[in-house]
Amino acid sequence: MQVHVIEVTAADTHSTRRLVLREGRSDSVVAFDGDDHPGAIHLAAIDHIDGVIGDHIDGVVDDIRTSIVGVATFFPSPCGPRPDDVAYQLRGMAVLPEYQGRGVGASLLAAGVERVRAAGATLLWANARDSALGFYEGKGWKVEGEGFEYGPARLPHHVALLPL
Repeated sequence: MQVHVIEVTAADTHSTRRLVLREGRSDSVVAFDGDDHPGAIHLAAIDHIDGVIGDHIDGVVDDIRTSIVGVATFFPSPCGPRPDDVAYQLRGMAVLPEYQGRGVGASLLAAGVERVRAAGATLLWANARDSALGFYEGKGWKVEGEGFEYGPARLPHHVALLPL
C-alpha cells in the first residue's frame, strides 16, 4: 500500500484523532497543546486523492477529509530527559484501525522526521502509549524512564526518544 503524506491544519486532524485516540466520543477534546505553536507541523496520510497527488494541496483538504487515513503532529518542545537537544514532540498520531499495520504510521513518521530535521531538530520525542512501544522501537526509538499514566483515559505511557 502506498499513501501520500501532506501538510494540513490542526483542525484537519481532529476527526481522525477523535475516532482513534478518543474512541469516537463526540465530547472529547482533540485540540491538543502544541497544535497552535508557530512551528507545528500537522501531517495527514491520504490513501487516494481523486487523481491529485502532491506534497502540499492548498485549499483541497475539505474535499479530501474523508480520505485521511492517519495523522500526526510535530512541534518544538523541550524534552525533560534531554534538555540540551533541539527537540520536537510527536503528538496526536492516529491511524484508522483498518489501515494499521499497513505502513501508514511509518510513512507519517518518515515525513515528520524529514521535516523536523530540516527545521534543525536533533531529537524527536513522544509520550508513547505502551501498546504502541513495539512500533516505535521497531523504528529505532528508545524508551526512556519509568512508565506513567497519561491522557483522559489514564492509559500507560513511556517517553520514547529518537535521536536525529
